[in-house]
Amino acid sequence: MANKCILIIDLQKDFIDSDGNSISRHFGREAFGADPAGYHAARPAYPDWVFEILRDRCGLRRNTATFEIGAGTGIATRRLLELGADPLIAIEPDHRLADFLRETIPDRKLTIVTATFEDAMLDEGRFDLGVSATAFHWLNEDPALTKAAGLLRPGGWWVMVWNIFGDTGRPDPFHESTKILLEGPSSPSEGKGGRPHFALDAEARIAALRRTGTLSWLSWGVLPGGISVTASPAT
Repeated sequence: MANKCILIIDLQKDFIDSDGNSISRHFGREAFGADPAGYHAARPAYPDWVFEILRDRCGLRRNTATFEIGAGTGIATRRLLELGADPLIAIEPDHRLADFLRETIPDRKLTIVTATFEDAMLDEGRFDLGVSATAFHWLNEDPALTKAAGLLRPGGWWVMVWNIFGDTGRPDPFHESTKILLEGPSSPSEGKGGRPHFALDAEARIAALRRTGTLSWLSWGVLPGGISVTASPAT
């Protein structure tokens, strides 16, 4: 029998954002922990090119002090540890996912902080690398970028990467025929007002980095699976 993943969501009163159409960021941060093992099995891995960039451009190697926002079940966390992140501070607001991380990644280099990124107590100027993998759309972008930049040492790197469902550049008749089954409030990751998906909206992501004035040199890469944005802190 094929494995099945069932995601149980309890529709709390704060499920919908103030706009009436979107899942609230507060709710979304704790919406995926009912079955951590099933959720982990259903999520795709990140392509090797993401970690090649972290190694070759961002200097991820042994003893690279790293923080990760929204570690979830640890799909990116494991690869960061393999490539040398030490220490790695993984921030995860859902206590069920945080417990899953502790149980499945018994690594002395890993410290798990069960808190929102806004509330996490981290030392400023301590880290060489900050990463958020398919999670940053659940945060208030400008203050989160400002805090992330403040945690980095001069010359450190900030990286955002997403896996997205489907290929926006190729018609998918099956998806179009079945999407009515999934109709409902949208995720903050979905584009609003004709904008692209949050992960693919390079213009908006770069504008936020520049607007906060905390990060300087920028580069990004777009593949069918999503967009990776990297930036070093301003000096």
